[in-house]
Amino acid sequence: MLFRSEDLRASGMDYWALGHVHRHRILLTANPVAVYCGNPQGRDPNEEEARGCYLVRVAGGRTTPEFRAVDVVRWRRIAVPIDGLERADDLVERVIAAATDARDEAGRSIVARVTLTGRGPLHTEIAKRRILLDDVAALANEAIRSEEH
Repeated sequence: MLFRSEDLRASGMDYWALGHVHRHRILLTANPVAVYCGNPQGRDPNEEEARGCYLVRVAGGRTTPEFRAVDVVRWRRIAVPIDGLERADDLVERVIAAATDARDEAGRSIVARVTLTGRGPLHTEIAKRRILLDDVAALANEAIRSEEH
């Protein structure tokens, strides 16, 4: 069954907690308040934004929803330019810096999908050797993990 905002308003309820939609948002701000809480943890790379729940206060006839992020890990897509890089070590440092910035911005651990962009001296080496990218990923992961502990 499909409901419209008018149906929610006509119900006589003060508050609607709506479900199934993964992205949190406030659908109606008053008469009644209607909120999609989203989900508490992003489940795939397309769910990059904060995940959580709403703390809803009801006092004096007023309903106030407040979003609270409770996700432990956030998904991130990170573009790392390789322009001007000549050595794999430089690429590792750039990936670590980008991932660290994304983690700090998220304020929690992240699962990052890194895309290399641009062209430069290192581009040919990357194109020839897939193993180089695996090495870069392993070294970056190791450095970031040791930094967290």
